[in-house]
Amino acid sequence: MVGHVEIAFSLVINDDSGHETVQRVERSPLVAFFPTALETHLGFLVQGPYRTTPSRDNVPRNEPWNQHLVGETASLLVEALRWLRDQGLLDTATLRCLPLDPTKFGEDNRLGRLFAETKKALSSERLLPRFDAGHVAATSARLARTQELRDLFTPRQLATLFGYPDELVWLTGNITQDRAPELRRYLIDELDIDEVTPEATVRKLDKRFLEAQPDTWILELYEFLSGQSALLRRRLNDLPLIRLEDGSHVTPQADGQPQAFLPGAIKTGFPTVRASVCATETAHEFLRSLGLTKPDPVDDVVRNVLPKYREDEVDVADPEYQADIARILTAFATDSKGHREKLVAALRETAFVVAVDAGDGSKCVSEPGDLYLATERLKELFAGVAGVHLVDDSFACLRGEDVRDLLEACGAVRYLRPYEDRSLLSRDERADLRRKTGHERTSRQNDTVHDRTLHGLQKFLDLLPALALEDRCKRAQLLWEALGELEERRGTGLFEGAYSWTHYGSYKAPPFDAFFVRKLNNTEWVPYENGELQRPEFVVFDTLGWKPNPFLQSKIRFRPPVIDTLAREAGIEPGVLDLLKKLGVTSVAELAERLGLHEEAEQADGEPDPKTVDEAIESLLGSAPAPTPPVPDFTDPEPSGSGGGRGGSGAGAGVRPGAGSGKGAGASAGGRGEARAKSTGGGGAKRTPGSAAGRPFISYVGTHPDDEEPDPGGLDQPARMALEEKAIALILQHEP
Repeated sequence: MVGHVEIAFSLVINDDSGHETVQRVERSPLVAFFPTALETHLGFLVQGPYRTTPSRDNVPRNEPWNQHLVGETASLLVEALRWLRDQGLLDTATLRCLPLDPTKFGEDNRLGRLFAETKKALSSERLLPRFDAGHVAATSARLARTQELRDLFTPRQLATLFGYPDELVWLTGNITQDRAPELRRYLIDELDIDEVTPEATVRKLDKRFLEAQPDTWILELYEFLSGQSALLRRRLNDLPLIRLEDGSHVTPQADGQPQAFLPGAIKTGFPTVRASVCATETAHEFLRSLGLTKPDPVDDVVRNVLPKYREDEVDVADPEYQADIARILTAFATDSKGHREKLVAALRETAFVVAVDAGDGSKCVSEPGDLYLATERLKELFAGVAGVHLVDDSFACLRGEDVRDLLEACGAVRYLRPYEDRSLLSRDERADLRRKTGHERTSRQNDTVHDRTLHGLQKFLDLLPALALEDRCKRAQLLWEALGELEERRGTGLFEGAYSWTHYGSYKAPPFDAFFVRKLNNTEWVPYENGELQRPEFVVFDTLGWKPNPFLQSKIRFRPPVIDTLAREAGIEPGVLDLLKKLGVTSVAELAERLGLHEEAEQADGEPDPKTVDEAIESLLGSAPAPTPPVPDFTDPEPSGSGGGRGGSGAGAGVRPGAGSGKGAGASAGGRGEARAKSTGGGGAKRTPGSAAGRPFISYVGTHPDDEEPDPGGLDQPARMALEEKAIALILQHEP
């Protein structure tokens, strides 16, 4: 027999004839204890002085001596098991030789005592081979379905899981369904030894047990579970299997949301699996099978970093702040367009950037959209300008192109910041734009204004005059260069405004200078020859030594060099012209009025100003002959009228005062048809000789009778009309 164990002992054999022999059985198989004639079908031979029937064909079961011998045999069997154990020979093969089948060794069987005593001994004595070394009683033993269970759970851990006061020991791995099916069935059915499955064991893993285990064991648990496909299919989301960085345990998910994340390259604010328990790829694979992933850096920033910068007071230590910026940069590097847009949107609304006020150097945290990047040009340009905030580059984490790209994406700028404000275009300016377009009325609620200025410009212009001469000139030049960079980066359209409105239709004004352009043209900020600040219109650009920029020079209106040239040729200092322009003097009359030189001006001219129409005509024509009346156009199909004076054709040809209806051309603004209806003498309008295609002259003076602009000659509207009449006649005389 393969794998049997042999022992040596002596038996006294006494047959029916009284012949007694002593036989020493040397290394006889334990499976052979039977008289050859008795129960050989059991395959278990016991030799002894049993009393038989006279024919020696049977052993009476109820015979007292025979029962005594069976009891002694059972005791001998138990002693043999103890001896085998002590000799290191009691293994699975030996156990398989024992009377284990209850159907063959039941209570009605003459050898049933052997079965009972064996069961009793195995239950209470350390006779079952352990998985590691030694033996254990059945009451403290468990069968394991897999070798991995025996390797993972120690006797102490097994006892804790199953609530046993002492140790629970795994039996040897040789007792399996394949290797020893009868012995396995005997241990389970007769000795009540449980066979533990991976699922039964894992289901007993509670939070208290897991948190008491070392990291190395948790790692082994993950590696063990990674190979249990049946368990993974059932999902273990309700078990606290996940060890966090603080040593606590949580379930993989709750309400469909992950309760932990795999460790990543940087530390996040999410609950994260302790790195030491997922140090192998097998453990990582198991955790991923539970739905765990590395934390998305964008979600980490949005959920764990930004909320503290939205508090009324932000108190973050420098190391923590630098770590937060590192996490934000990591999130910004995502290759997901959607995630990046989500991050940028959240950052735009969060005051997370440490900034410094260019005016007093005070620090604060600001939203990126309120900040200038701390470029050397901008720092020099805005030095001392209160209310202008620049990124505080004293923090190393806020220096470098990576963080500048991040801040620019969130709204910070490295050039002058424009911002729109519809109030920059005043009501009067809007009305003037409408008048120039010819549609003055508007439904104000539908007005659309796009006008803009530059952040910090006004305070810069306020500070500029207070600076030292050299600094003042340098700052003005920096502003010019910054304007050029703005045009280069944002285009020329930024320098123009737009205005549209509705009133029984939609209207749009022509583009106009943006507010900051108008401001720069009307503010003294350009250094003159002596360093004094002047408006651009008083300074020739070529004298500044600035880099030319044709577009800017078309917007910022510097004085043309030709004016200085002409002034010098006329013997006038250019500064005189500048002074007159500053004073708003644009005519000789205005200059004379300001200087009180009316009488002196008349004496210098030798003649007083004309007071009447005739005097004005005489002054204008001198000794020239009086104009001849116009020659009628005989090609006119309309009948000629008999009234005095010339008939206007609608838009108001010049008419002598007192002729016709007395209203002259001023009454003709209503249109061509209306003018004909009011013509004098009932006659039709006359085409003036020499007029192209028979079209009459349109009088500006006649169609603008209410123009309030002062006349340089001091004439009123009727006098100007008469003068216009004479001028037309004179022209027609010489150029018919």
